[in-house]
Amino acid sequence: MSWAFPRLTCQHVAMADDTELAEGEHTVLLLHPHWKILLRPTLILLLVAAAAAVVLLMIPPGSYATPGRIAVGVLAVVVAVTWFGVPFLRWQTTTYELTTRRLRLREGILSAAASSWSNRPASTGSSS
Repeated sequence: MSWAFPRLTCQHVAMADDTELAEGEHTVLLLHPHWKILLRPTLILLLVAAAAAVVLLMIPPGSYATPGRIAVGVLAVVVAVTWFGVPFLRWQTTTYELTTRRLRLREGILSAAASSWSNRPASTGSSS
């Protein structure tokens, strides 16, 4: 029954700017947030598309039909980009990077914001 439970894999690929890692530090695991974060934006995108289609079908033919349809299309694109595009880009650009020394949260659409949750070396012995 291996077809029912697909094998999960993770990326072990180093990011492009590994220059931020300390000497001797290596990337162990690189993950994105769970895909469930995109469920609400995807639902909103589908609702916007359906609403735009209904409104486009309700516009009666005439001299004002073309500008009205253009306005509906532009409004639908703006709402879709705002409510789906931005969350998607935020999800895609957020990474959790586990290194040999720390766990880093990297996020940002246009910026290179990064923060370390733990800058202390991983301890393997007693707490002295």
